[in-house]
Amino acid sequence: MFSGKVAILVLTTSFIADKACATFVALPSESWKPQCGLAKELRKLPGLSKSKVDGEFAAYAALEKTKLRLLIFATKNPADTDAVLLRALAEAAEAKQEAIRNAAGTVVQKGLKATAYAAEMAGAITSAIQTLKAANDGTNYCLNKAGKSGDGSTEVDKEGCSTLQLDADLTAQQIEPTVIDNDGFKTHTGLTGPTAKGQAAKCGFFAAAQGAQSATAGVQIGNNGAKISLALGLIEAAATDSPTRKDLSNFKTSASREAATFFGRAHGAIMAINQQTNNPLGTETDENIMKALTLEPAALAAIKEQLAASETGGKVSGYDKRDNALKTDYFGAGGEKITPLWNKIKDENVAGSSDVVDKKVKLSTLATEQQLRQVLLYYRNRIAKETTRKQQEIDRLTKANTVTNKGAETDAT
Repeated sequence: MFSGKVAILVLTTSFIADKACATFVALPSESWKPQCGLAKELRKLPGLSKSKVDGEFAAYAALEKTKLRLLIFATKNPADTDAVLLRALAEAAEAKQEAIRNAAGTVVQKGLKATAYAAEMAGAITSAIQTLKAANDGTNYCLNKAGKSGDGSTEVDKEGCSTLQLDADLTAQQIEPTVIDNDGFKTHTGLTGPTAKGQAAKCGFFAAAQGAQSATAGVQIGNNGAKISLALGLIEAAATDSPTRKDLSNFKTSASREAATFFGRAHGAIMAINQQTNNPLGTETDENIMKALTLEPAALAAIKEQLAASETGGKVSGYDKRDNALKTDYFGAGGEKITPLWNKIKDENVAGSSDVVDKKVKLSTLATEQQLRQVLLYYRNRIAKETTRKQQEIDRLTKANTVTNKGAETDAT
């Protein structure tokens, strides 16, 4: 009889001990650290988005400088054999700039959308982990340090869940593909059951209230759909001491049911800006930009328009069947005429860039749009002045000739 009571006591004690070990669980590091790593990557979106937009602006500015150099040479030397080509390339640059202006709005919209989603998601994760970090009195804690042991509260910030602090200048950063790839938030796999439970007897956050609410404080879990939901549902507990982590690792397979949710839409927006092609022209040389412009339809069209304008009754359509011949004549069969053309342009001495307007410098040394515009205006004014002078001379000679003719007619009568 005595031995039977002892057995019952041992079993009861063992049951209580087992139950105690399974209650008041913290989050294991395998659960929360990848979430902070994801938040860290999400916070790269402002810089990433800015770099995509900056790329468009840089390309526009580079085209503008090249265009101005072409126009300066052609304006200064209107009779030069390459003037037609230079004006055509300048027209192609203008067309390219218009395309950039039209596309920039789309790039900005993609960036803003991705940044908004990323900020919402990163903020939700950070707020949740900071909440669990704060539930710490030195002995009890809700975040494990390594695996399922130790206080991980001191590691929250370095893992990526620190409060946001933006630098004065946003720097371009690339998303780490091991964390976010084309399929999903790669490191945010689903965790349930024992895998999602950390060290026991340390955290009461995921423990359900017992008894009547008026008598026992706590959160209601497990009744009528009541649950704990943190970080927009990334961390949930639908039963006491049973935290889980939502699967977002692949929206095409394991996380397909999340594809149409906030998380799927966020991933789609982030990928849209991440996959936006960077405009390469912003980092190219004038020579390479000129070569790129020869491939633009606007360049050949501008050549045809100039040739037609130089003929009496000329038609642009009259040159439509001469595309290949015109390309060879002006660009070279493989674009080989562009390099010597650029060498001629860059070594051209031009005036009008300084306070002493007659002071000449090499065209290639002018680095700013303001300088280039100033020089172009200088030569346009010179051309306008010379045109006015010639017209005045023509008018004077015409008038003198008219007077002479009238005098001759009078003498004849």
